[in-house]
Amino acid sequence: MDFLTTSEAADYVRLGERKLYELVTSGAIPCSKVTGKWLFPRQELDLWVLSGLSRPAGMIAADPPPIVARVAGTSYELGPLSPGTSYVWRVDAVNPGGAVEGASWRFTTAGPGSGAGSGASSATR
Repeated sequence: MDFLTTSEAADYVRLGERKLYELVTSGAIPCSKVTGKWLFPRQELDLWVLSGLSRPAGMIAADPPPIVARVAGTSYELGPLSPGTSYVWRVDAVNPGGAVEGASWRFTTAGPGSGAGSGASSATR
C-alpha cells in the first residue's frame, strides 16, 4: 500500500495543507496517524475523490457490487470465473467489538481467445 505524507496528499488531491487538516479534523478524509504524523493511503484517496464525483443529469451511479459470501474462515473457494469479466472483492475483519473494512481489490479475467485457459489475468488494488 502506498502512503502519502500530508504535503504529498495535499498536492495529490490539489488542496492546501490547511484544508487537508480541516478534513482530517472532521474525519472526512481517509488517513491514519502514525508516530505523530498523518499518513494518507493513495488508493483510499482515489476512492474518496471518486465517491464525490458530480454526474451529468441522467447519468446513474453504478450500484456497488453485491456481497456474494460471508465467510467465517480464512479462505473461500471462488469457483469458475467468466472470461473477460471484472471482479471486485474485499475482506473485512469482524469480531465481537465491531468490524474494520478492508481495502477493495479488483481483477479482470482474460477474455476469450487471449489465453484464458492459461489463467492470465490482471489485478489492481
